[in-house]
Amino acid sequence: MPLQHEAIELDSRQSFRLLHWKDNLREVDSLIGPEQRVRIHGAGDRWHHHREMELTLVQRGSGTRFVGDHIGPFESLDVVLIGASVPHFWKGLRRSSGYAVQWRFERDHAVWRFPETKGLDALWELSARGLRFTGVTASRALSLVERMAGQEGCARLALFFELLDVLAAAPKRERRELSRRPFDLSGVHAHQPAIERVIRHILQHFHETIPLSQVLRLAGMSKATFSRQFRRHAGRPFSAFVNQVRLDHACRELVGSGASVSESAFASGFNSLSYFNRTFRGAYKCSPKEYRRRARSAP
Repeated sequence: MPLQHEAIELDSRQSFRLLHWKDNLREVDSLIGPEQRVRIHGAGDRWHHHREMELTLVQRGSGTRFVGDHIGPFESLDVVLIGASVPHFWKGLRRSSGYAVQWRFERDHAVWRFPETKGLDALWELSARGLRFTGVTASRALSLVERMAGQEGCARLALFFELLDVLAAAPKRERRELSRRPFDLSGVHAHQPAIERVIRHILQHFHETIPLSQVLRLAGMSKATFSRQFRRHAGRPFSAFVNQVRLDHACRELVGSGASVSESAFASGFNSLSYFNRTFRGAYKCSPKEYRRRARSAP
């Protein structure tokens, strides 16, 4: 299992990287210019982080979004800004397409010598929680990225800075912080492969019973170490993470199928209907039936 820290290498001719994928997050094209692209191995479908900031724009597709301690469903158009070293990945994103822009402007980077970039400070700070953009901001961001794909040199760079300006100027109603707390996993690598193994196991077996003893063997850690490291990487305790994955699946069952509440609960890994109802209400402030009614009546 590879380390979940992704080492990104920017092309020597560019100060940021523009990626495009279609159907497969493992096969991604790095768009060097209008007529030049290089196929690279993508990491978007696994729990990972990198030192670069990233703007992901899902044009087509739906699934579950994990950013920091945030777990939630999404549908296109989904535009999310991810800060440096914030763990993230997209689950179930098949038959999809979209773009990603990646860059690294740390505080000693020459770009901060321009006084005009002072207006980006707040955006950089908020990105540590992950930011989702909607409305006009999301549409403008996608339009700029699509135009970038057809440009190179200074014309592309100009569009990139226009993109940053659009995100920084987004009204509060068109942006939402995703993670409850800021994340930065830079310099923390020793336990990452083990935590990634556990997260993959959870995502594959959430509908089954997942004993802690089994997870500890998989991670190769003591209970105390695992508890500390899992919370550090995933942003919440192991049991809470499992519950949220199960709740996300239950929400999809409630809205997208004709299953009853009890059938949705048991199919998502909950062994007790009363516990499911209590956990669901605590997370969404309504009953499963009310959630289904609201979702199906929404425009």
